[in-house]
Amino acid sequence: MNKSYTLLISVLSCIFSLLAIAIGFALVSGSNMSFPLRFLSNFIFLLQFATTIGIVFALNKSSKK
Repeated sequence: MNKSYTLLISVLSCIFSLLAIAIGFALVSGSNMSFPLRFLSNFIFLLQFATTIGIVFALNKSSKK
């Protein structure tokens, strides 16, 4: 794959992942869940973003070979 397309896909996946976190935080903050459940939900949203970043780095690392 072309280097510019790889960069574009990586940036777009990070942007969409951040948007998903923002939507998730907004939905969780408006709910009536207890604090431990809200904390767990927000933590899962953050893990999703961290996983996306890890996958982007791994794919970019493997495409450089």
